[in-house]
Amino acid sequence: MKDKFDKYWVECNILMAFGAVMDPRMKFVVIEYAYPMIYSGEESMRNVLLVRNLIYEIYEEYVLSSEVEVEGVRGSASAVIGHFLLDCCYFKILLSA
Repeated sequence: MKDKFDKYWVECNILMAFGAVMDPRMKFVVIEYAYPMIYSGEESMRNVLLVRNLIYEIYEEYVLSSEVEVEGVRGSASAVIGHFLLDCCYFKILLSA
């Protein structure tokens, strides 16, 4: 049984971690709780940081692509910037809660 577990969890499973973080009930708490049980101390922290950085990278890519789309539509630049700053702050609050 342990061999089957190690087959899928010997390396950080980003897809499973992403799904857990996006679940509004769990967020990063489940990753920070479970990874020390699965990986050694230093490796668990490295994997938590890896997942966190990848999620921020995906979010930043989303913001940039949204800005490009909004630039095509005429509107107030300051309102657009304010909207994305608000989204970014809200996203950070969601991840840390």
